Amino acid sequence: MKTQYNSARSTIEAEGSDRGQSTLTRRRRFALALGGFLLTSLFTLPAPLAEAQCSQWNVGHGWRFKQGPTNVDLNLQQKGRVVTGTATHNITTASSDNVMGSFGGVTSVSGTVDGTVEGDSFAVKIYWENNTIGVYNGTIRPSGKIEGTGYKQGSSRTKVNWYSETRMVCAGEAAAEPTKAAPPLMNPPPKPIAKSGKVPANPPPKPISKSGKMPTSQASVPGVPTITAHPTVVTIPEGDSRGPVMLTWDAGPDHPDAEVWMKDTKGQETLVAKLGKGTRRASVERGTNYQIILTDAGEQLARTAVISKR
Repeated sequence: MKTQYNSARSTIEAEGSDRGQSTLTRRRRFALALGGFLLTSLFTLPAPLAEAQCSQWNVGHGWRFKQGPTNVDLNLQQKGRVVTGTATHNITTASSDNVMGSFGGVTSVSGTVDGTVEGDSFAVKIYWENNTIGVYNGTIRPSGKIEGTGYKQGSSRTKVNWYSETRMVCAGEAAAEPTKAAPPLMNPPPKPIAKSGKVPANPPPKPISKSGKMPTSQASVPGVPTITAHPTVVTIPEGDSRGPVMLTWDAGPDHPDAEVWMKDTKGQETLVAKLGKGTRRASVERGTNYQIILTDAGEQLARTAVISKR
């Protein structure tokens, strides 16, 4: 009987051991399968959203790019994909046949910008006032900075590298930001009661003058002197030698006798008007670039550039 009992016990222990080994094997297989599933899931996750490209960048503001040791300041306006504006830079040493042209000494050079921005591609031409046209192509990186190359039109084999110091902003970011709800209005404090026991009446509104303008205390404060030209790039039809441009300026209340001058690349200066504020129509010659300068007693108040295409 003892021998049969020991035999039966051995059989039960063996079967229990087999079942334990089988359960352990199944757990290991499940763990391996689960680990493989998680590993596969990690590799199939989408790329981080932070690396997603902007569908349309906004370059329509003031910013600077560096071309070697030269700083170029841009003041751009953007309507959709069309980019226009002005550019300026200083030349401190003689520079031969590059994107900026050839200058000597310390000279401030201005130009008019015309181009496009599509997706992350930036492409403009700058029509410098010395009749040199610079071609600038660049790529807007995910960081918002632009990197590219430039060359003088007609000399595309000689290229220079340039990059923006300013970061561009995705045009959709401002619209995507949720509008913050205005804080709830606090109940206004109760009006003090006069000694007579009556609540004082609201003060009457300030009267509007006969001209329809608000009193001086409520009028807008005049801004700094400005002058603009429309258009900044004048395309003259074939067969015509000159084209029109509209000039608008405001020198502010401190400069009622300001003067508007047009200076072309030939060195000729023309007085357009002697008036602190106004709008005048002027004409430009085909293929000649102009500086429109607002001055007062020899002091330059503001300026802009006009390019006349051939």
